[in-house]
Amino acid sequence: MQTLGTEALVNAGFVLFAITILGTLIFGRFFCGWGCHLIAYQDLCTWLLKKAGIKLRPFRSRLLVFVPLGAAVFMFILPTVVRVLMGSPRASFTPHFETYDFWDRFPGWFVGSLTIFVCGFVVVYFLGNKGFCTYACPYGGFFGVADKVAPGRIRVTDACEQCGHCTAACSSNVRVHEEVNSYGMVVNPGCMKCMDCISVCPKDALFFGFKKRSSIKTKPQPTKSPRYDFSWPEELAMVAIFLVSLVILRKLYDGVPFLLALTLASISSYMGISAVRFLHAPQPRFARFQLRSNGKTTRAGYVFLAATALWSLFLGHSAVVQILTVSGRRALNTARTMSNSSGGRAQHVAREQLNRGIAYLEKADSLGLVPVVNLLFDLSIAYAGRGEQEKAKLCLQRAIDFSPNFAAGYYELAGLLTSQDDYEAAISKLCEVVRIAPEFPKAHSDLANLLIQLGRGGEAVKMLGELAEQRPDVVEFQLARGLALAHSGAYDLAIEVMRETVDQWPAHADGHFNLGSTLASRGDLTQALEALQEAARLNPESGLIYFGIATVAGRTGDLALAERNLSQACGLEPFNADYVRAWVSAVHLRGALSHEIETAEKIAPNSRAARYRLIYLYAAAGREDDARRVAEEFSSPEVTR
Repeated sequence: MQTLGTEALVNAGFVLFAITILGTLIFGRFFCGWGCHLIAYQDLCTWLLKKAGIKLRPFRSRLLVFVPLGAAVFMFILPTVVRVLMGSPRASFTPHFETYDFWDRFPGWFVGSLTIFVCGFVVVYFLGNKGFCTYACPYGGFFGVADKVAPGRIRVTDACEQCGHCTAACSSNVRVHEEVNSYGMVVNPGCMKCMDCISVCPKDALFFGFKKRSSIKTKPQPTKSPRYDFSWPEELAMVAIFLVSLVILRKLYDGVPFLLALTLASISSYMGISAVRFLHAPQPRFARFQLRSNGKTTRAGYVFLAATALWSLFLGHSAVVQILTVSGRRALNTARTMSNSSGGRAQHVAREQLNRGIAYLEKADSLGLVPVVNLLFDLSIAYAGRGEQEKAKLCLQRAIDFSPNFAAGYYELAGLLTSQDDYEAAISKLCEVVRIAPEFPKAHSDLANLLIQLGRGGEAVKMLGELAEQRPDVVEFQLARGLALAHSGAYDLAIEVMRETVDQWPAHADGHFNLGSTLASRGDLTQALEALQEAARLNPESGLIYFGIATVAGRTGDLALAERNLSQACGLEPFNADYVRAWVSAVHLRGALSHEIETAEKIAPNSRAARYRLIYLYAAAGREDDARRVAEEFSSPEVTR
C-alpha cells in the first residue's frame, strides 16, 4: 500500500507480493501452502484444537468467499483509481528497504493479542481451518485469481479409486476426490498446494504437475454441484450482516485494523444467520454445537443466545460511537472550510459547525469504552479554536496518559504551553517528541528556536549535534542542528553543515531554504537567492519560501522579483499578515497602490482574501476609516489592531 499509494515507496512488502503473484501464475498458490506465516499459525491452532478433542466443521459459503478479492481491490486498486480520478500527484518511486522504526507499523499489545487470538483459534473454530484465508485475507484474493490461470495443478492418474482419503486430509476444505473425478485435476482456487492429499493417497494416484501424464485414460466425469451450507436468502442476509459489521468495526476506537475487522465481520455474519435459524429451524446448529434438540433449547443454545445478544449490543453501541465520531469530525472539517470562505454568513456557519463538532466528539468520548487518542486530539484542536486553552490541554494530557508515545499530542501540547509562556514545560514536551518520533516535522527546529530565544543556544547546538550523530539518517536533525548553529552566530559552521545536508538530501526543500536563509544572514545574497529559488522549485506550495526570496530580492534591489514572489506567497497564504503587509509595501514603492485598491474592490464581494488585502491597502493609502470598516468582519486581534 505504501508503494501503490501517494508515498510511492518501493519496499520489501511490495517486492514479496509481486514475486508471489508471479509465482502463483505459474505454480498456483504455493506461497500460501508453504510460505505464509498465518497459514502455519492456523494449522497449529487446528492441531491444538484437535488434540483437545474439538472436531472442526468446514464453513462453506457462496458469497463470503469473495470477501478477500473485495478487500484486495479496496486496499490495492481503489486508492490508485481514486487518485487518478482526482488528479492527485504521486511522488516518483523510491527504494525503501530499511527502517529504524520497525515496530511503528504494529498495533499495541492489546489489539495485537486480540488479532492473534481471533485470526487463529477463533476463526478456525467457527469457520474451519484456513478460515481467515478463505473469508478475510486480501492477499489470498489476488492469489485466488492468479491460481485460476496457473498451469501447476494437483492432477490425477487412472489409478484413482475415489476413496476420499485426499478430501479428508485437505486442510483447505477442498473436495479433492470430486474435483479430480470431474476435471482430472483440482481447479478450486482454495487449493494451497500443501501436498497433504498427495501424501495420503493409498494408490499414489495424485501428483503435482503442469500437464496430464500419458497413462491417464479416464475421461472427466459430469461436474457435480458444489455443496454449500446456506440457501441463497441466507447468503444475501450474511452479506448484509457482514457489510454492516465491517463498517462498524473498521477503525473502531481508532484501533481495530482492517484485517481483524474483516475476520470479526465474517464471524458476525455466521452468528447472525445462525440466530435467524434458531428462530425457525427444527434442529439449528452453530459450528459443532446443537442449539435445539427435540424442540428444547440446549445448554449450548442458551450460551449461544447470550453471546449473540452481548455481541449485538456491543455492535449497536459501537455503531453509535462511530456515528458520533464521524459526524463530529465532519462538522469540524466543515468549520475549517467555512472559516476560509467569504461573508459573515460563512463565519456564522463555521462557528455553528465548530460547536456541533465539539458536542458530537464530547458525546463519543463519554460513551466510548476506552479513550481514543485521535478523538481527544481532534477535540483539543477544536477547543483551542474556540479559545478554550485549558480544555485543550486537558484533552491532550488525557491522550498522552493513555498513549505515552503519542508524539503529535506532545507537540500540540508544547505549542499551547508556549502560547502561555510556560517555556520550560514546552521544552520538556518537545524533547519527548524528538525522543519518540525523530522524524516528526518541525519539532527539532521548534525546540532549537525555543532554546535560542531563551538564550540557551549552546544547549540547542549540543543537543541537536548529539542527535545528528546518533541518527545520521534523519534529515530533520541535520536541519535543526544547522539552524541552531546559525542562530548562535556560527555562520561558517552552520553553512558547512547545511551544504552537507543538501548534498546528501538534494530533493529536500527545507535544506535549501535553511541554507539560503543562512547565506542571506551572512550577506551572500547571490548564493542565498539561488538556494531559495531551488527550494521553491522543490516545494512550490510554500509561502514562506517565496517570502524568503522576496526578502533577499528586496535587499539586492530587484523590486520586481520581490513583488512577484510576495504575490505568490499571498496567493498561497492569503490571510498571513506579514506577507500581505510586505506585498502592500512593494506595491506602494512601485506607485501602484490606487490600481491595486481598485482591483481588490472589484473582486472583494466574492473574495474574502481580497477584502483582507483591502485592509492593508486602505491603511497604506491613509484611508483608516475604510480599513477599520473592512476589518470588522475579521476576528483576528492582529487585523483589528
